[in-house]
Parts: sequence; C-alpha cells; structure tokens
Amino acid sequence: MSGEKRLPHRPGDTTQRFAMLRTIYIDLRAEKLSKPNHKEWCINHLGYKITVTSWFSWNGHMGTELLVDGHLFDKKEIFQVKEENIDEVFEFMNPQTPILKVTNVSETIQTIEVYSGGAFRRKLSIMIDGKNVFQDKLNGIDRLFQKYAARLISMVS
Repeated sequence: MSGEKRLPHRPGDTTQRFAMLRTIYIDLRAEKLSKPNHKEWCINHLGYKITVTSWFSWNGHMGTELLVDGHLFDKKEIFQVKEENIDEVFEFMNPQTPILKVTNVSETIQTIEVYSGGAFRRKLSIMIDGKNVFQDKLNGIDRLFQKYAARLISMVS
C-alpha cells in the first residue's frame, strides 16, 4: 500500500520488547494504585535535590515524604481517617505547623520544614534553615483558608 506510513523496524526480539514494556507498565500502574492522586515537588538547593511527595485516596489513606538526593528523611502516612487519629489529620491540614521536618541534613543544611497549604488543591512551602526557598502560588481562597484554618482546627480538636 503506497500511501501507508509505517514505523521503522527496530532490531531485537519484538516479544522481548513487549514483555519489558508490559513489566514497566505494570510497575508504574502498581505505583499509581498504591499512591493515588500523587503529586511531587522538586527543588535544587545548595547542590541537593529536595523532593516532596504527597498522595491521598478518597477512602482516607494519605501520606507525604521528604527526600534529599533520593534518600528518605521524613515520612507521614495515615491509612484511614478515624476518630482516634483525627489530630494527625488536622496536622496535615494546619498551614502553621510543618507536615514534614528534619534536622541535621548536611553540613550546609541544618533544617528543612515543609508546610501544607491550599484550600482545594495541595500546595506547599519549603523552608530551609528558616528561609522560604519554595512556595506554591496561593489564590485568595487559599490565603483565606490559611488565615482561619489554624483557628478552626484548634476549635475542633
């Protein structure tokens, strides 16, 4: 067929390539299922790659991680929102207390603190040694939420 376009033939066993792609797809799918609604923030600071991940599911499973150069430094995870752990859930929502905090990271970084914010979307700020090095842009509703969230949380808990 003269007008038909074809992908160029690549050397190698097609069955082997398909099996490899299928394995990669299954691994990625398993990761997505284990951490639904996953979001990741990455910054470089003083030669270190700082990564914060956050995820949640609608059945109450939520978590967040702080990694520096791929090494896990802090992690919080709630498997189900219950009355017994409601204080932990409120900590995730309180924009005035860090959701992740680590000290003595390296000789050049003493502390990293991660704060959560945002009324309807996950937004955060990253403080290193007391200086704000990253902050998601907040809209008016986010700022209003941050202003009153701590008061509301203290009244409820």
